[in-house]
Amino acid sequence: MRHFPVMLSRRAFHFLTPALLLAALVAGGCGKPPYDTPVKAESVEQLNVSISFLARQLGAAETQEIHACLDEIRLSLMQLQGAGGPAAINRALCQNVNGLPLKSIVALGYELRIDRLEQEKAALVEDLAYKEKLRTSPGDTASATTLANLKIVGREQLEKINDRIEQSKKRLEAFRQQHNLGGHPAAKPIPDKSNA
Repeated sequence: MRHFPVMLSRRAFHFLTPALLLAALVAGGCGKPPYDTPVKAESVEQLNVSISFLARQLGAAETQEIHACLDEIRLSLMQLQGAGGPAAINRALCQNVNGLPLKSIVALGYELRIDRLEQEKAALVEDLAYKEKLRTSPGDTASATTLANLKIVGREQLEKINDRIEQSKKRLEAFRQQHNLGGHPAAKPIPDKSNA
């Protein structure tokens, strides 16, 4: 029996090349645990591929947590950049996370969430203090009832924010311990400096 070498057509080669590259990427990326793997984010597309690849190695809850932390970084960048638009926000996101291990991105997301919630809490405490000073006219029961209800709603919102802050702090601490991050805060994001 005679064996003939397999010849690939150009078309077959074009279809196999991406598959072979993906296999090499998978084989090369298997050495590190997902949270220790640096995220590649020279572009939004590369960031999405990198996160998707790492997320496949994790559960649904971890994947949701990663996306929530990336959203928190985006939100922080939007506040820093103002009306920069989605392209500028995505560029800044990529600049800030490119090369960072996934665990650092998650920790940064939690730190930014805690900062944001603390700012919301401070504004709410200030609003409640203002409402405590308000007085209604004697006999104006409708205004008194409205003011009392506003104070109740404000206190409930404050309680919810305090709970969210506490939950985020606990999760960040547990995540740091689980992934040997220590107590060092992650670097805060910087806005996109390009004018493209």
